[in-house]
Amino acid sequence: MGAPNLIFLISCILLNLPLNTAQICSDSGNFTSNSTYGENRNQILSSLPYNVTTNNGFFTASLTQDSETVYVLALCRGDISNDSCFDCVNYTSRAMLMNCPNQKEATNYGHYASKCIVRCSNVLFFDIMETQPPRYIYITSDITYSVDEFDQALNSLVESLIIRAAMGSSTIKFATGEGKFGGYLKIYGLMQCIPGIASVDCSRCLRGAVDEYRSCCFRKRGANVLRPSCMFLYDLIPFFESSAGAAPPPPPPSPLLTFAPPPSTNVTTKEGAGSKSSKFQTTIIIVVLVSIFLVFVGLACACFLLRKREIVKERLDSGRPFNSAWRRAAGKLFRVSNQCGAHHAGEDASQSLSLDSLRFEFSTIRAVTNDFSNANMLGHGGFGSVYKGKLANGQEIAVKRLDGCSEQGEGEFKNEIVLMARLQHRNLVRLLGFCFEGKERLLIYEFQPNASLDRFIFDPIKRLLLNWDTRYKIIVGIARGLVYLHQDSQLRIIHHDLKAGNVLLDGEMNPKIADFGMARLFVVDQSKGVTKRIVGTFGYMPPEYAKFGRFSVKTDVFSFGVLILEIVSGKKYSGYGGPEHVEHLISYAWKKWRQGKASRLIDETLVDGSKSEKMRCIHIGLLCVQENVAKRPTMAAVVLMLNGFSMSLPLPSKPGFFVGSSTEPDTALGNRFPPVTSWHHSQEQPVNVSVNEASITDPYPR
Repeated sequence: MGAPNLIFLISCILLNLPLNTAQICSDSGNFTSNSTYGENRNQILSSLPYNVTTNNGFFTASLTQDSETVYVLALCRGDISNDSCFDCVNYTSRAMLMNCPNQKEATNYGHYASKCIVRCSNVLFFDIMETQPPRYIYITSDITYSVDEFDQALNSLVESLIIRAAMGSSTIKFATGEGKFGGYLKIYGLMQCIPGIASVDCSRCLRGAVDEYRSCCFRKRGANVLRPSCMFLYDLIPFFESSAGAAPPPPPPSPLLTFAPPPSTNVTTKEGAGSKSSKFQTTIIIVVLVSIFLVFVGLACACFLLRKREIVKERLDSGRPFNSAWRRAAGKLFRVSNQCGAHHAGEDASQSLSLDSLRFEFSTIRAVTNDFSNANMLGHGGFGSVYKGKLANGQEIAVKRLDGCSEQGEGEFKNEIVLMARLQHRNLVRLLGFCFEGKERLLIYEFQPNASLDRFIFDPIKRLLLNWDTRYKIIVGIARGLVYLHQDSQLRIIHHDLKAGNVLLDGEMNPKIADFGMARLFVVDQSKGVTKRIVGTFGYMPPEYAKFGRFSVKTDVFSFGVLILEIVSGKKYSGYGGPEHVEHLISYAWKKWRQGKASRLIDETLVDGSKSEKMRCIHIGLLCVQENVAKRPTMAAVVLMLNGFSMSLPLPSKPGFFVGSSTEPDTALGNRFPPVTSWHHSQEQPVNVSVNEASITDPYPR
């Protein structure tokens, strides 16, 4: 450790400064301490505090010597003073030198106050919107009063802040504001982007940060979501250091036209000529403004006519009515960014989503699927067969042809379709529309090129394509999709049949939950209670649902726990043991956990990735499959566990599980209860949970 770093360390100890900064050191490349790159980095970081404070809180620079180039960026929050900016960047830069001694790329979000961002790399990254790696800092206590008002106030606040921050200048993209809830309580919010990125990228970055808040810190009393290109902070107590970036006050009322008193007798003729000239200039300005206004009105009318003509053309080209109208309605409803997931539909926009905009003609679907030929069949599940098709406009679709066992009438069915179409999340398969003609009921979805997860994870060859990073991404994505279904969407849906076959993979191996609305279409109550119609798959069902028909959101939690164990192990829920004795995956995992040999559950083909991450996923899986429903975590808690590697996990209690006869096929159950061949009961055991008032989590520490 060099002398400057040693002095910095001693200063932190003497001044009682926090050493645990929000530090992320990348493993993309290393350098030796005495190399040219190291010298360049030390030199440019040492001058960074002065440079950023003399450039209005934002500074980028590069230094090249002997073909070694270092790029650095520093951004201070728009509300802090120059002194605070200097202190934050100075502290953060020195911490980066000490904590990332030989990593070429590093990102530091400062200490817990999140007053600045410092980045360093050997690759040019200026003016490029980056979302990884993020950092979450939040208070662990939840909002427990006026919850609905809090959500409404925060949603309204962040929407206005995103717009104002994104519309900032090339030198600052920053906004602060406050909202009210519960009668007298306030929320204080702050959003800021790197000035160099485009306004649309700023908006995407901030919307992604809001989505991450809903996954990591939903309804916490305060949270900071930090990304390399933007930051989102809110708290229930004021934290702004100044009013910079606050919403401008409402404009004063337009003054009434007043006339000056008549000039005195000593006014010269020259001054009178100037007065006439001023009136003439005012007239010219008014005429120009009116002309510009009329030009804009004309352009708006022309755009409207062009859009109308385009809609008519797309209706004729696509082979189905209202295809273009549906896409535009969906775009207005759910302003989904390219980086992340769930945005709620507005009340006005939701009314524009009509049945006509979702309807497909049966003749069109029959044609694009080659009359539902076997060659176009993608698979068959408990609710019907799925076929691949391609519309006239080139879009590939997946068509689910329901088996016609629903008891719903046409009106109920169509209403459920409209509700399901409003669900938009990056980890849900998007419903494009439906067809209802005679006995035919079709659901049209976006096509996923990599089919379902079970075709990869249980295939001895294809599962080699799923390294640990990909499997972990799939686990986290499924969890986030379930959080949206359970608490963030308008419908509060319980899936009832979560399994590897109902998780589809897009071209980039991102998970997409499918069949998430099937239980609604087949008349199963979606809140909680008891049902006589069991919908699900052997091995994924919790005992209270399979035996007694009792269900809740914890039903999906149990299924998710089985799915985690399958993804980590690469084996089906009944894939352990020889031909004479097949042991259930949960039983095997629990036995190895009790023996301290849980690592034997890990797929032997997984030679990459962090072993501690894999073990943590096994731990979370066992928490999800506990027999005691109350002890199973919610999916929101599961997302925190997956992202918060500093969070301690409670000890799992003995699981309870229920499987059907080995002679039964692996398909969804019908209108009956399955035979009992395995029933595990556990005694109540205490669970210890560690809670901290403040927590700093890093979702991608690998």
